[in-house]
Amino acid sequence: MQQPAVPAAPSPLPHLERKWSVVIGTVDRTPGPNYLGATLQSLRRSVAHLDVQVVDGGSPDPTGFAKREHVWCNGVTFHPSLRRLTRNENGVRCLEVGVASGAEWILFLEDDLEVCADLLGSVDRWVDDHVRPTGVPTLYSVYCPFGRAVAEAVGGQWMYPLQIFNGCQAVALRSSDASGALEYLRRALPGWGSPGGFDRLLSAWLLACGGHLIASVPSFVQHVGYRTAMGYPHWHQSPTWPGPDWSYPPGA
Repeated sequence: MQQPAVPAAPSPLPHLERKWSVVIGTVDRTPGPNYLGATLQSLRRSVAHLDVQVVDGGSPDPTGFAKREHVWCNGVTFHPSLRRLTRNENGVRCLEVGVASGAEWILFLEDDLEVCADLLGSVDRWVDDHVRPTGVPTLYSVYCPFGRAVAEAVGGQWMYPLQIFNGCQAVALRSSDASGALEYLRRALPGWGSPGGFDRLLSAWLLACGGHLIASVPSFVQHVGYRTAMGYPHWHQSPTWPGPDWSYPPGA
């Protein structure tokens, strides 16, 4: 049983914030470095009307963690957990929170990012330009650590091979696709023995249902965490990141 979420202060939500649910998965990485506070600061600079669901994976002291990372502010809803969750369990919970929001689309973020200007508007415009027909499960990754994407991209998108999917730093999907994914993930999770994190679990879902993985070129976020939530070094960054002042232009 999860603790009830701590709600954000109510505010009128513009169109994009009604269309999109932005969900961040996190956990206290102490004694290693935490990045959540810096990620939220980057989002505040980028998104005019911040409305973010922060889903904690069972930090020992979630209240203290939230205070240290400056989570307690307008526009952020914090979802603590009564027990420590694996990374994959918390990834599933993030999708559940996104689906429960009632938004049409979910933008799932990890907690160690710098984001481009107008992130939500940029993602919305890029997805509109590259969206696949309803009924074809598709994951839209707006972060990619592979340089080959530059040479192989067509029209600002790269058909990302599922077998090499690496990093769920920033992925978007329809809520209807997330609901279908959850059916698969809940069945697969108890016996999941494959190495890797939530990216590998999502790849398995897409392979099972004949879905697609599409990456944006350039990336809309940059990975800044040099230690994983599990405490060991794991560093990759996007070679196509244009910086925090860039945004995806209308009609690109």
